[in-house]
Amino acid sequence: MNILDNLNDMQRKASEKIDGPSLILAGAGSGKTRTVTYKIAHMVKECNIDPESILALTFTNKAANEMKERIHDLIGEDANKMIISTFHSFSVRMLRIYGKSIGFTSNFNIYDADDSKSLIKKIVKNLNYAQTPSSFYTRISKSKENGVTVKNFENEIDLKIKDNREFYEVLKQYQETLIKNNCMDFTDILLNCKALLDDNTVLEKIQNKFKYILVDEYQDTNNIQYQIVTKLAKKYKNLCVVGDEDQSIYAFRGADINNILNFKKDYPNALIVKLEQNYRSTSNILNLANSVISKNTSSLGKALWTKNDTGKLPNLYEATDPYDEARHICEIIKESKEKYGNFTILYRMNAQSRVLEQELNRNGINCKVYGGLSFYQRKEVKDLLSYLMFLNNPEDVVSFERCISNPKRKIGSKTQEKIISFARDNGISLLDAMQYDNTSKVKDFYNLMSDLYDKKDNIMLSGLMQEIIEKTHYLEYVATLDNPDEKRANVYELLNSIKEAQKVDENLTLDEYLTFTSLSSTTDSINEDNIVKLMTIHSSKGLEFNTVFLAGFESNLFPTNSNLNDISSLEEERRLCYVAITRAKKELYLSYCKNRTFNGLTENFKSVSHFYYDMDKKYIEHVNAKKNTENVSEHIIENFNPVRNKKQTVETAFSTFKVGQTVNHLAYGRGTIKKIDDKSLTIDFIIGEKKISLLLADRFLK
Repeated sequence: MNILDNLNDMQRKASEKIDGPSLILAGAGSGKTRTVTYKIAHMVKECNIDPESILALTFTNKAANEMKERIHDLIGEDANKMIISTFHSFSVRMLRIYGKSIGFTSNFNIYDADDSKSLIKKIVKNLNYAQTPSSFYTRISKSKENGVTVKNFENEIDLKIKDNREFYEVLKQYQETLIKNNCMDFTDILLNCKALLDDNTVLEKIQNKFKYILVDEYQDTNNIQYQIVTKLAKKYKNLCVVGDEDQSIYAFRGADINNILNFKKDYPNALIVKLEQNYRSTSNILNLANSVISKNTSSLGKALWTKNDTGKLPNLYEATDPYDEARHICEIIKESKEKYGNFTILYRMNAQSRVLEQELNRNGINCKVYGGLSFYQRKEVKDLLSYLMFLNNPEDVVSFERCISNPKRKIGSKTQEKIISFARDNGISLLDAMQYDNTSKVKDFYNLMSDLYDKKDNIMLSGLMQEIIEKTHYLEYVATLDNPDEKRANVYELLNSIKEAQKVDENLTLDEYLTFTSLSSTTDSINEDNIVKLMTIHSSKGLEFNTVFLAGFESNLFPTNSNLNDISSLEEERRLCYVAITRAKKELYLSYCKNRTFNGLTENFKSVSHFYYDMDKKYIEHVNAKKNTENVSEHIIENFNPVRNKKQTVETAFSTFKVGQTVNHLAYGRGTIKKIDDKSLTIDFIIGEKKISLLLADRFLK
């Protein structure tokens, strides 16, 4: 039996193409990952291609891990011989091997956004510029995403203009400091990988190793990634890219849809295969999606179809305001009797989540907002990681400044600057420089870090972290901060993450673990079974859910008025709408508000989204707002009316509520009653303890 017998005809055609360039246009839910994994398995098992010569590039750790697992199931241990990773992970791997050619040693550290902002803030302060550090950070990030370097900025931009001159100086000092620190930021990873490939000797070595290259989500590649792929594939041209131009939604991150639209121009002999059979959604949902995306002109011409059931018609609800919209969603969830994990609420803007989350909590529906602060971005986690980063690279100024200051050691910024200057002037590491400082506090810190540095290669990484936590008395420090229980739990979770990583690789090195933490994503793993998930449409890309609610499907929100005036922006927004619709497997509910306060402005008499007029109306049914529906915002105001009979109200509250009872508050959500006195209830909510007057308890609690 041929391994490809499990594929449909078009999936098989795409998988059988091995040599030369090919483009697999994979529509939403068309079995893209299945096709790619079977293709790679076919290459190894039936075409006898060396697995070590295969490179597969993805955009998320989740996608890379899923691909590895599926290929391992098909071909066994040979799957471990090939590189399947994100662009950034692959680039880091190459930079650790070949980085010396561009001035980096293999133990370089990777700065996240906070580290970069901290460094830029210091540079801007020293230069005494009026512009905010955050504005410089944003411009630097955008410029580097577009491949701008210090050299080409200097050559191509008019430095007589003050803003350009100041930006150039900050950029120059920022890049120089990164190199001195043996560090790079997230964007540098790709820029520096491209710089590696500009060295023909290095390029040829990498080309000869990876003769077969596959790229997932090609529509999301930016200019730098495009250049990396082009260089890697130039010698053998065995390049297979997989993507969907109708799901290109990351222009704001630098993604260029033209990379996939022009693939045939780049490779005139390329085979193009369209995967159009959808295995995810009902035909009603799919037909609605097709009717929307068909209005775009930037398309390679495919139309999804399915053998799935017709299913329920997608539903459009006209709400009076966001509270009514949220309450309508809650009613559907409660009436369905299904597990909360089957429901996901999508929205265009993060700001929409507040009312939705509030109303879900008020109704006792478990929920979680995705896209918040990543675990590895939390203060206590970053504090402890800064110790590891400094031990890995004792020239890293940002990590040095963070670990020496957390917990506080009464070593001020002037002393820190003195140590940094001494290290620079004498060409030594910051760790070595500290031993020349006679201050007792610095000597104590030097002894601590020197001892840890000597141990780092001789004990397990989890043991090293355990020593850092204990010897810095970090848990005692956490006890003095806000939300100490949560922070303490995060410290233990960090230690646990190291132990779990060691179970996979007991020889896990310090720089391997730091690379993992630097490249981890918050949306890589979304698998809670009994919570309603709330997220932006952008965050939902690549995921699927039984029932999807698309909230805020209204004018001036989705799309915004600014995007209506530009064709390319409008088409990007339409693709975003298409992505939202195609996340749904069984049921789809859209809603819009007649009245909404957004960005501080209240808009009344709002209309449905521009994209509604793109839809084939036979695939959508309308539900109007219930007449005389009391909106929650009015209800809150009404609840502040004077209480007529205080004695009766208090007696009612005493008989209704008990210590230990779980209640739901109109605004604060679920909580547990901790104490009852003659005036109030003390209740422990998720957001913290609150006192609720007995006079108002029966109105606000249920």
